[in-house]
Amino acid sequence: MKNINVSDQHLRVRTGVTSSRETRQGTSGFTLIEMIGILAVIAILAVALIPIFIKQMDQIAADKETRQLKAFADGLRQQIVKTKFIPDETSWDTMIASNVGLSIAQVRTNGRRVGRAFLIDPNFVLKRSGESPSKPPYSQNAGGSIIYPTSPRLMILSSLAQPLPVSNGVNTAFDAIWNSDEGKVPADSAWNSFQKGEDLKIQRIHLADLFVELDLNDRDGSGLGSYSIDGNSSSTLQFTRSWPVLFDRRKY
Repeated sequence: MKNINVSDQHLRVRTGVTSSRETRQGTSGFTLIEMIGILAVIAILAVALIPIFIKQMDQIAADKETRQLKAFADGLRQQIVKTKFIPDETSWDTMIASNVGLSIAQVRTNGRRVGRAFLIDPNFVLKRSGESPSKPPYSQNAGGSIIYPTSPRLMILSSLAQPLPVSNGVNTAFDAIWNSDEGKVPADSAWNSFQKGEDLKIQRIHLADLFVELDLNDRDGSGLGSYSIDGNSSSTLQFTRSWPVLFDRRKY
């Protein structure tokens, strides 16, 4: 009987140890229901925050593109003054690239890999002496333009999402695009498929201030006047009209 009692006590002790281990294992870590709850909260937060994050990224891209287009416009104006040449749709990217230190591909395409567009006002006309009025490209000669430039306006367009519905060059909807409010789609049928006005970035470039009217005085009564620009060889003109020429005001 004594040996039996000892075995019974030993059995009770072992049973107690086993129960203690089972209790500790049952209370450690997360249950499956708790894990599902945590994942559900994370999913809800993600759904709420992702649109905000996307909007912030779009705003950063929009601000960057606005600054880039402004740099393009400044660089193009500087090159026009320097070279006395106004580009068309075949050479605008080369002129800008040479001034801002980017490749031609980087000028043609924005950071979202969407192609930019270079537009020319269809009313932009210049006329060199002895030639017919024409649109850009325009290379100034010694005589300049014998007519004051009409609507000397250019634009660079960029989209942060869908492709632009216009091609480079003269565009008949130029006024509608030029007059578009920030964040609005231009009021032209070609833009009906363009969904978000805030994705459109417009850089307007007006060249009127680069043309200065040259007036000569007939002091000796000869009816002729001579002048030179930037130290080049002098040219002689008859006193029949004023001649708008393109040059840097700071060098006049």
